[in-house]
Amino acid sequence: SGVESDSDSEHLKNEVTQITKTPQSSSDSELQDFTTTSPINFAESTSATTSEELTPTTRLAQLSTLSSINDQVFSRDLPFLDFRDKDSWSKCEVKIPGHFFVDLYGMGALPMDKIELQPGSDQFVYRDLWDDRFDPVSSWHGGIQAGYQFPWGLSISAGLEYQHLITKYEDDQSITEMITIWDPMAYFYRDSNNDIVWVGDSVTAINIYERKVVSENKTTLYHLPVQVSIELYKKPNFHIAADVAAILNFSKSYTGQFIRSDQTLIAIDSGNHDNYLKTDIGISYEAGIRMGYFFNDNWEAYLSPRFRYNPNSYLLDSEVLKVTRNFVGLRTGVRYHF
Repeated sequence: SGVESDSDSEHLKNEVTQITKTPQSSSDSELQDFTTTSPINFAESTSATTSEELTPTTRLAQLSTLSSINDQVFSRDLPFLDFRDKDSWSKCEVKIPGHFFVDLYGMGALPMDKIELQPGSDQFVYRDLWDDRFDPVSSWHGGIQAGYQFPWGLSISAGLEYQHLITKYEDDQSITEMITIWDPMAYFYRDSNNDIVWVGDSVTAINIYERKVVSENKTTLYHLPVQVSIELYKKPNFHIAADVAAILNFSKSYTGQFIRSDQTLIAIDSGNHDNYLKTDIGISYEAGIRMGYFFNDNWEAYLSPRFRYNPNSYLLDSEVLKVTRNFVGLRTGVRYHF
């Protein structure tokens, strides 16, 4: 009847309104945009609203329109991530903040001496004598640094380092020993003229032998290192980084043997140190590769082969010789990441 037809039409209109206003999707904002920009005018799409016009053909057209609306609303392309697929996680941007760290380390190194004459000097015998008698033995370093690790792999740190350098002075010496051997029967008496008359005599023996004289010389240094590092390779609990550093020496002391330019040997201590040697050696430069293993989110242990280059002489510039030292060593340390 006409009343039933009007009721059915109103019912269909309510269904369309419900669909367009209450999208059944996880992306409510996008569907709301759809309903805002593409309103559904039921009256225009179904011009027949009276009971007389609701023929089977008209009813079919209405249902077709409703189906089209449904397809538009529920078949739109919406964002989708399949979290079972690990590649989908690449679409998620995870920002890792930078952090501070503290580094405690030790290093054993082999010193390599370079002995040269100052410009204008021709005392080659003195240079060769120094080179022959002084040999570097070992160098031990210990330090602490604090720094900041940026999220893109760059880090910068600074701290304090102690260095203990040992060199050896070695010389072959010729020892001459004179011994007087007395005849056990030797004695004297005075004759009638009161003169001394010797009976028996003494023999003086001369012994000459060679011996090697070895003494240890110690140099103590304090440095202020500033280091910049960049990560070259990284896995969840392992990484490789390149380190470069500038190392400012602010204190140096030496005790041991010293050969002066006149080739005489003297002992150096705090009393005469400043007469022959510098109290600091300026800036040195160091480079190394660091391989670190993470035990957890905070603790890291690492090994790092290093090379340190020092262009400055340990002796005063007024001395005939210029003595510089480079070092090759292995550093091991622990780092705590905050």
